[in-house]
Amino acid sequence: MSDLDAFLEKIRNNLKLLQDRRTKYSGEPPASLLTQISDHEKALGLTEQALANDISEADWRTAIEPLVLDIEARGGEASSSVTIGDITGGIHDSVIVGRDLVLQVIKQASLTLPERNLAGQLALLEQALPQLDPLNKITAQAAIEKLRQALAALPGHEQRYRQRLKARYAEDAPYYIPLSGETTEVTPSQSPAAASRSARRRQQRALAEYCEWIQVGQEIKRVKLDTLRQGVDKYPCIILLGDPGSGKTTALEHLAYELADEANRLPLPLRLSQFQAGLTVEEFIEQGWAGAEQAGLWGMPELAANLDGYLAEGKLFVMFDALNEMPHAGYQKRAQALHRFIDTWFPKGSRFLVTCRVLDYGEKLSGLQWIEIQPLTDEQIKSFVRNELPETWESLWHRLTERDDQPRRLLELARNPYLLTMMIDIFSEDGDLGGNRAALLDRFTRILMGWAKHKPHLVPIWLDEAVQAEALSVIAFEMQARATPGGAVKTRHVKKFIPASVQTDPAYPPDPIPDSDDLLILAAGSNLIKMQVNRSTVHFYHQLLQEYFAARHMLKQQPDQLVDFWRWPGWSAKCRLSADRVIGTHSHPHRRPDGKRLPSWLPDWLGKMTNSWCRP
Repeated sequence: MSDLDAFLEKIRNNLKLLQDRRTKYSGEPPASLLTQISDHEKALGLTEQALANDISEADWRTAIEPLVLDIEARGGEASSSVTIGDITGGIHDSVIVGRDLVLQVIKQASLTLPERNLAGQLALLEQALPQLDPLNKITAQAAIEKLRQALAALPGHEQRYRQRLKARYAEDAPYYIPLSGETTEVTPSQSPAAASRSARRRQQRALAEYCEWIQVGQEIKRVKLDTLRQGVDKYPCIILLGDPGSGKTTALEHLAYELADEANRLPLPLRLSQFQAGLTVEEFIEQGWAGAEQAGLWGMPELAANLDGYLAEGKLFVMFDALNEMPHAGYQKRAQALHRFIDTWFPKGSRFLVTCRVLDYGEKLSGLQWIEIQPLTDEQIKSFVRNELPETWESLWHRLTERDDQPRRLLELARNPYLLTMMIDIFSEDGDLGGNRAALLDRFTRILMGWAKHKPHLVPIWLDEAVQAEALSVIAFEMQARATPGGAVKTRHVKKFIPASVQTDPAYPPDPIPDSDDLLILAAGSNLIKMQVNRSTVHFYHQLLQEYFAARHMLKQQPDQLVDFWRWPGWSAKCRLSADRVIGTHSHPHRRPDGKRLPSWLPDWLGKMTNSWCRP
């Protein structure tokens, strides 16, 4: 049975199983199951055409790979045993003619054919040639010729790949703003007698902060990097850390764009979210490099066939993006395999970069030089806004930097590239950032929750956005009353603040909150809160977000509890956000934006607050 016949049989068997599942539903089956059946039918038709020689096997492979990747990605009732491994690997990905015969020849010579190393395969076959009988020599010589042709063609394939890489990232390249970073280095320390008192104090702080094992006679020093490229040029293996939205992926892609012009390096960006359980690191890289371009991969099987060869030459710069997004099943095992892979090939000269959220990094790749992305400076923000809004950037810049009772608070929020991009989108749509900060943050939170709602790992535990917002309002209010504004609070304490249910609409019963852990996971997934790697503490992504949610809850308090809130340190902003949220942009002095009448006590309360804000 040929490989196509075997694949056709597997597709037919899986299609029958899926069709049987569909018949179990009395009503409409899940959309994912119907889509899976449709993709199997398409794969079946394409394979039958290939077997009938109506299309070439190369055309079949190009058309089938995106389908199989989609098929493999679906789970639940739509799960299928068809995988990308069914159409990749083995003789199809080998440049050697008659690979099975060649393996027999190598076995006869008591040798082992190296995988993914064309030069190594060529050298081994040439070494085995004198030991072979005449018939096997013919097979080996044919393979040697094919390998020589493949090696000669590599520079052309490399150039094509570099052009493909440049084209993929070319649109964003002109707008990229170089990010700065910070790291630490271990250096020989001065003797206690020679070191100044301030130097000894700084050393003690560094040791306490990083909690690392430092050899006797060494100390930690902070190193500022004006650009992340400086770090890449200085350190061969890097773990790039940053908060959500700090620009990790964008920085990785721009680095790949730059390195594509350097003849001595071959950059290879890969998403660790595609590193599925059961794959080796080599198989994952090969799949990403050789997989169909239509599926978002690189479509370069000619280069993937020489993966180990490039690694041995020290020519490859592998960029693994989003360690924190690697599938949960078998995570530790794959993280360890990734560590071993880097340890194996780094001494040969190959380079590696891994990105990860600060929240999710727990020394899984110890030994790599960590670099943490720093917030945007004023000049970086200005350049960012100028690039995105060349005609109206000054208006947005003025809006970001205008002063109130707490100067330039929106500018502080804009130091995160992701949030700054959101501000730009809102400004482009509305021509402003809202009538007040509460309006802006209302819009922010709706967008953030709207995006998080579709993240696969959050779908099973998702709660209505209004329920989440009400619960977060309680948390923010209680945190604000007990901690320094914007400070972290122990997770076990935060869980005590989370109510069992919240009232989102007075006309209906309260909505339950089934699990406090799930609520925190949802908030972290929406980038509304941040948690330490060990989940020991919680704090809001930005102080302004905490103030916004606390202000929401203030509106639910009794008047006699609120009148004096504006006098408390750290609460005037919450009072103002409460007023913003109630009044909005309406000019009617006794009506809310939804038309409901304002509480009779509120105008007097707002008057007291206004006098406080305006007082010199």
